[in-house]
Amino acid sequence: YSTVTDWPWYAEQVQQDPAFATQFQQGYLAGWEALRILLGYPTLTATISVDLSLIVTTFGNWFLFSVLAHWTARWFGSQARFGQTLGTVALAYAPLLLLVIQVVPGATVPLSLLFLLMLATKYLALKTTHNLGTPQTLFVLAAPYVIVAIVAALVALYGGAYGLEQLPYFRDAFKVQLFLAR
Repeated sequence: YSTVTDWPWYAEQVQQDPAFATQFQQGYLAGWEALRILLGYPTLTATISVDLSLIVTTFGNWFLFSVLAHWTARWFGSQARFGQTLGTVALAYAPLLLLVIQVVPGATVPLSLLFLLMLATKYLALKTTHNLGTPQTLFVLAAPYVIVAIVAALVALYGGAYGLEQLPYFRDAFKVQLFLAR
């Protein structure tokens, strides 16, 4: 930083506009931060944002899975309270703690293993909490994934069609298609 600020060009800019020094410093630091992120170097900003997004998405996934699984289990006649489902499914997310191993450089956890462990713990949590048989518990376990997949597919299809409609060529084609359909 001091090498750049020692240039005559920098001194001229500061003489013309005293606010240039603070603007340059902010831009300089932001530029290096962006370069570090692009090159994959760990930065404080990137680390905090990744960790926060991981925590928020984990809580969101836990809550959404619990809601959908509880509704499906109630459909099968379960008498368990929603709080019980939340508690046991929260414990079923314990395999995510294995991600702490990644603090060690080079150490990884296979995500497929993590997913299978979480499926097994979710199955045991739902079976124990809702006192359902094996086929019903498997259905309750799979239902949230199927529901989310269907909703995601519908959003992608609707969003894709809406996005195509915004392009002039496709908009004209849709108008012709609607005219011919009459």
